[in-house]
Amino acid sequence: MSKLRVHDMAGEFGISADEVMGLLRTMDVPVRSHLSPLTDDQVARVRARWEREKRVRAEKQAAPPAPARRR
Repeated sequence: MSKLRVHDMAGEFGISADEVMGLLRTMDVPVRSHLSPLTDDQVARVRARWEREKRVRAEKQAAPPAPARRR
């Protein structure tokens, strides 16, 4: 498989390349620009982390807000 670039991953996720670069930096992956290539291992790690974060966001949105307590 050829190396993907940061902007390719951003297009796959539907977010900006800056957001993907921020995610990569929190994972201690050295990236300089949106054209930085990613190894297969890095791509797999990013996809797994993105899916996990997407699932957590969906669960938070699905949970109804607690009703206001009346005293």
